[in-house]
Amino acid sequence: MAVHITNRLNELLDERQTNLYQLHQLTGIAYHVLNRHKQNIANRIDYKTLEKICEALNCKVEEFFRVELA
Repeated sequence: MAVHITNRLNELLDERQTNLYQLHQLTGIAYHVLNRHKQNIANRIDYKTLEKICEALNCKVEEFFRVELA
């Protein structure tokens, strides 16, 4: 069974009516790093980065990820 994991950053930003630049300002995470996550082309995420994003977007880690079983 294959597992496909993506993030919901784009959806979370839309739901909270914010954008990457504002998230960058709130978290201090480099814009290009956030952009790679938004596009789901990042290969990994640092725990501290995940913590900062979830804190800024007021979401739980479980809400950040989408897991699909194939």
